Amino acid sequence: MVKRPVSTREALLQSALSLIWTQSYGGVSVDNICQAADAKKGSFYHYFESKAALTCAALEYLWEQFRPALDRHFSAQNPPLERFKLYLDSNYREQAAMRKSHGHVVGCPFTSVASEQCAYADGVQDKAVEILARIERYIANALRDAIDEGSLPSVDVDQMARRFLTYELGALSLARVKSDLEPLEGIFEIWMRMAGGRSE
Repeated sequence: MVKRPVSTREALLQSALSLIWTQSYGGVSVDNICQAADAKKGSFYHYFESKAALTCAALEYLWEQFRPALDRHFSAQNPPLERFKLYLDSNYREQAAMRKSHGHVVGCPFTSVASEQCAYADGVQDKAVEILARIERYIANALRDAIDEGSLPSVDVDQMARRFLTYELGALSLARVKSDLEPLEGIFEIWMRMAGGRSE
């Protein structure tokens, strides 16, 4: 299979995403990103006015890579509760693969960068929150379907979707802090208890 050529802009996006996700926003410089992308600094500023602008674009780029998997996992062809399992299992496998590749648990890229930039009005936090809200909508739709088919009792869907995502993001953050995948185990069962259902 022949790999398609990668433009300078896309190389910058990929490099920024990899470096910031596996290290930190503050610890990665424009020079680091340019070096990893094999791009000149002039090219960086041709495409992006700042590191924050690049990071926002990189988060959106990651979302576009992530969305097809979400569409598959949360497809209406899958039973509602199975959608949650597919989503969580996929996320666990990705974190395990990233730990093997980088030597530590990397956690959620959206949460990690947003928590670093929450004190700065540079757009990074807003972009991360926007993307997390998109993920929450997938969860909410699956919850509605689960309630409609009787797999879960009636709940405030939007509130429960926020609780589900909040728990998962907290577990991902703890897994990153501890560099241990253990906090990511059993999330489906915990979600079911939160929603008043059964995990069988």
